[in-house]
Amino acid sequence: MNISIGERSRTEWVDIAKGIGIVCVCLGHLGIESIDRVVFTFHMPLFFILSGMFLNGDVPFNEFIKKKSKRLLVPYYVTGGIICFLVFWADVFRKMWERILPDLCSMFIAVLCGSCFKVSDVIDGVGALWFLWALFWASVLVKLLIPYKWGAVYICILSVFSYISTRYFWLPLSIQPGICASIFVYLGVRLQRVNWNEALNWKRALGAFVVFLLEVIFNIHLDMGQNIYDYGIVSVLGAICCCYFIFYISNLLSYTNLKKYCIIMGQYSLPILCIHQIEMKVFPWGVVLHILEKVGFDRWFILFVTGFRVIGFYICIKLWIKLSSMIKESSKGLG
Repeated sequence: MNISIGERSRTEWVDIAKGIGIVCVCLGHLGIESIDRVVFTFHMPLFFILSGMFLNGDVPFNEFIKKKSKRLLVPYYVTGGIICFLVFWADVFRKMWERILPDLCSMFIAVLCGSCFKVSDVIDGVGALWFLWALFWASVLVKLLIPYKWGAVYICILSVFSYISTRYFWLPLSIQPGICASIFVYLGVRLQRVNWNEALNWKRALGAFVVFLLEVIFNIHLDMGQNIYDYGIVSVLGAICCCYFIFYISNLLSYTNLKKYCIIMGQYSLPILCIHQIEMKVFPWGVVLHILEKVGFDRWFILFVTGFRVIGFYICIKLWIKLSSMIKESSKGLG
């Protein structure tokens, strides 16, 4: 598998791309239309493509399922459990006794159903965690079909059916978004054969940037969590071009002083995603906005939220690294 640009940066530009992606995920949850027009052109396809680039098709299927479950589904349910726990105690702290059971049940059902958005009055959305189940399904589907000669055709047919079916019914655990996302995972698998030393060049990047601009100008985006591809195949192809441009930028950043910060964000993109979802569900941003309005600083709310998240993620990453190091040392001591 040749996915790197030189041995020096075997994973650097990939981690940088993931770092850019997770930052865009957080920016996309600010609710600012101008930002959404940019990040929703590529940010989720980017993660699915990168996942496919490291998908090992030679691993036995049972072992593959175990690894993917441990990597994706365990964090999903652990994060969901933490959110349920914090939702309960948040209501207790605010003495909202009548809301404890409804809020807890709502969050519990949301975790069980695994939908990105609110499906009904009873079934709430689980937010950004939809990605974990979707990536699981996409990876499993690609693993099953990639050995076949017509695997790409089967994936395209299933993706089209999944896309159309969402107009009539919605399956739990982000099955339909996962099936559609399999196109990007499959592409990532095929990109394993690419010699990136030759593939990433400024001429292609310039063309991809032009497509990127057109996507932003004409608002050609895709919301994969809700299986929304407003322009169908155009949205998919546009996202692929945008991802190529991000790859090129990531490679350039690997030669700058910014790379270490981007790499850290990329390497810990999964914990950041989980922490971000906990923060969005539990942190009382409405109270913060009310306080800022009283003191006349409500116009700085978005900047405050962004700064809080950056500092919070940095602290959490440092604690995560420290805790992981302590666990490894303890394991060695027991051994």
